[in-house]
Amino acid sequence: MKKRILLIGNDKFMREAYKDGKYFVMPKKKYVKALYDAYDVDNISNFSLTSSRAVSLVNCFVNNLNYDICLISFGNNEIEHVSVEMFEKNLQTIINVLICKGVFPIIMEIPNISGYDVTPYNKVINNIKVRNDFDNKYVSECLKLVNA
Repeated sequence: MKKRILLIGNDKFMREAYKDGKYFVMPKKKYVKALYDAYDVDNISNFSLTSSRAVSLVNCFVNNLNYDICLISFGNNEIEHVSVEMFEKNLQTIINVLICKGVFPIIMEIPNISGYDVTPYNKVINNIKVRNDFDNKYVSECLKLVNA
């Protein structure tokens, strides 16, 4: 039986999208296919997802389904709409919910985005990893798939 994974993010994990009244299939991404091949996946990623919105979605999903891993990756939508302070609060809330339900969280850093300073957000991510003393048990497994 495959492990169950929850994907939380923006277009990095999206396979299809509905935007501006149109439905379309996203360009194929090797790492997303690898995740779907290796895990039973629930994917709540979308263009407009922020950590603020993800808090309630995570609660809904983890209260109804059993996950082994949750892979989290936010991007420019986060930087445009959520302050660094609120991002830290939201991300820690998400982590607390996941840990309480026995789900191992993996938080990916926000990649450099032209025109944005991602440094404060990535500092928050790294501080949360240290503060929560994350075990790297699944990290290398997931990163192998992401880099496939």
